[in-house]
Amino acid sequence: MAHLICGIDLGAFSVKFAFLDVGFRATTLRGFMETAVPAGDAPLIERQAEAVREGFAQAREATPYFALPGDQLSVRVMQLPFADARKIDQVVGYELEGQIVHSLEDVVFDHLIVGQGAEGSTVLAAAAKRDDIAALIAATEAQGTHPRAIYAAPVVYRTLLPATAPAEPEEGAAPPPCRLVLDLGHARTNVCIVRNGETVYARTILRGGLHLTQAVSRAFEADHSRAEQAKRSDAALLPTDTPASTPLAAKLDSVLREGLAPFMRELRQTLASFRGSVKAEVGDVLVTGGTGRLRGLLPYLEAELGIPAHFLAFRAVLGQDAKGAGAEEGAEAPPAFAAES
Repeated sequence: MAHLICGIDLGAFSVKFAFLDVGFRATTLRGFMETAVPAGDAPLIERQAEAVREGFAQAREATPYFALPGDQLSVRVMQLPFADARKIDQVVGYELEGQIVHSLEDVVFDHLIVGQGAEGSTVLAAAAKRDDIAALIAATEAQGTHPRAIYAAPVVYRTLLPATAPAEPEEGAAPPPCRLVLDLGHARTNVCIVRNGETVYARTILRGGLHLTQAVSRAFEADHSRAEQAKRSDAALLPTDTPASTPLAAKLDSVLREGLAPFMRELRQTLASFRGSVKAEVGDVLVTGGTGRLRGLLPYLEAELGIPAHFLAFRAVLGQDAKGAGAEEGAEAPPAFAAES
């Protein structure tokens, strides 16, 4: 008998829900839903919990699983000079403590072994403050939602990109290409690099669509709501060889590029760090998240990074005809449904 589960992504602008029927032999995606986080002076976690309650009320029989926002996590890649899994379990906490600002007693942590060779192992570890975990559980349980499990949002994208190469490749065969999942959210962006179905690198960049809205607000001396509306309806990144049709379009393009500059600088640094530590290249970029709706974003990323960019198409990935709430017949699930927005 199938069991309904609900994956819940806590964003600063909205909370996303993915509903799946999990059976003994098959998992079926039932659909997506998005609920806006209400405005107000209450702490963000409390307002997110209200959005969770509103969305989850439509599927009370589901078991909820949460993705912890990336800005509440420390994600580190560690090189260890041995391959024994039990030994890695014993030392990863001590290695992690030297790389994070909090005491090991104050955090919850876990790790993945993402690579092994003659020189040892590459380990991806994630840690979160116990207080943040407790606050999330308390806020959601106060609204009647009881998390079954909590995952680290920046590292779970591997489940959407299954392995394509054989477990034991032929001698001399080129390694499978790495793929960069770029989840562009409202206040933050999750970066996850996947190779053959395994996460090999992940981090969170504390920039997103909110910073573009603020750039538009400053440039046009507009209030936040008007700037947000302009970003969503009027703004676009223009191709470099295409002149702007109006002075407004030209100015918006300039403002967006200026607003994206700090983000792109951090993204390039992230890719350089990945190449230096993992010794691999990224073959393409898969874009999702609410800010992924920005017009002209894919050609902009391709021009800036020199890497092909596409939307992460969930129906193609999952092999099912799943739609978000209100989607038109035959329409692709919108790019907002990932881990942050």
